[in-house]
Amino acid sequence: MLEVGKEIRVDLTVQPGEQQQTVTVTESVPLVETTTATLGGTLENSEIADLPLNGRDYQNLLSLRPA
Repeated sequence: MLEVGKEIRVDLTVQPGEQQQTVTVTESVPLVETTTATLGGTLENSEIADLPLNGRDYQNLLSLRPA
């Protein structure tokens, strides 16, 4: 039994065990078109209508298109 304020020493030898690791790789469709430098996308009417009326600028639409 170990009491408060007492020390105990345990000498032991640890043997390495067997290690097994599994790596699973799944492929998905890339989000970026890498064959051309063309950017494109479709804006919904609701996205355009939600732009603030004060100072509405066509350049604000550029921030809505996919990058």
